[in-house]
Amino acid sequence: MLTIFIGFIIENFKLSFDLKKVELINFKIINIISKIFSGKTDFDIFMINDLRRIFNEEFLNTKMLDKYELYKVDDSKIKVKYFKGHVIEELEILAYKGEIKLIEINKEVLE
Repeated sequence: MLTIFIGFIIENFKLSFDLKKVELINFKIINIISKIFSGKTDFDIFMINDLRRIFNEEFLNTKMLDKYELYKVDDSKIKVKYFKGHVIEELEILAYKGEIKLIEINKEVLE
């Protein structure tokens, strides 16, 4: 009984840690995109390639993310889906009049 309780506490701690990391990752994503986007009015294919390269360096190489998907929907919208531990986060990044807006579409906790 004690072992089950300790296991439950540890799993809750891991999940809480992963959820806090997701918030940090979202903050880093918006900072990275803001730097690349400065002075531009829309997303182009070269910017997407730069973002993939930077995401690989910042997130995958440092093991901050387990896996991510990044693709351009149209000239003003990018979708990002990433996996961190037991959490899957899906974001939409909008470019509107020279500003960046991050919208959380879905946050899912895997069992």
